[in-house]
Amino acid sequence: LNGTPYSPADVDIDAPEAWDRQTGRADVVIAVIDDGVEADHPDLQANIYVNGDEIAGNGVDDDGNGYRDDVSGWDFINATNTPEPKVAGDGHGVATAGLAAARGDNGIGVSGVAPFCTILPVKIFQGDSFVGSSALANAIRYAAGLTAPAPWRGADVLNMSFGGGAPSLVEDGAFADAAALGRQGKGCVLVASSGNSASDYYPYSQS
Repeated sequence: LNGTPYSPADVDIDAPEAWDRQTGRADVVIAVIDDGVEADHPDLQANIYVNGDEIAGNGVDDDGNGYRDDVSGWDFINATNTPEPKVAGDGHGVATAGLAAARGDNGIGVSGVAPFCTILPVKIFQGDSFVGSSALANAIRYAAGLTAPAPWRGADVLNMSFGGGAPSLVEDGAFADAAALGRQGKGCVLVASSGNSASDYYPYSQS
């Protein structure tokens, strides 16, 4: 605005510099809470979370977290264990997962910011449909490992690239619980999108 560049020089996350220190570890799990993630995507499949306490396809909730056969996440729109894109418009979660943790050093596609971390898909959108406040709260708690009747491993980082309506107490409670009690009592890192439209961009300097 007013002649100020939208992206001034060197406004980036310094990923190459960060990779000199750390490229991510498989035991760090990032929940991508979005419209689904392609588990067989060639640049994501090596990093998709696998719940070792769940036996695939036996129709039993082996780990007691309240979700049957949730080997690689959960679809809260359709109440299924296949949190993948299901309609033509479902592509945002794949892109988000790629930005977070597309597999690096594999000679194909791109590299995510944390190319060796693990991706836990959690689906809350489908096309123009979005889960309500109660289901979103359940999705947040699921991603954080705060499930009933039994807690489970869940994720360390919750990536939430979505908007919504008015504030909701049930949602706020889930966010607070995830931040304080998730990650097996250590508290999850919550990362949310903001300012997507960039309609009110102003330069900011810290004095």
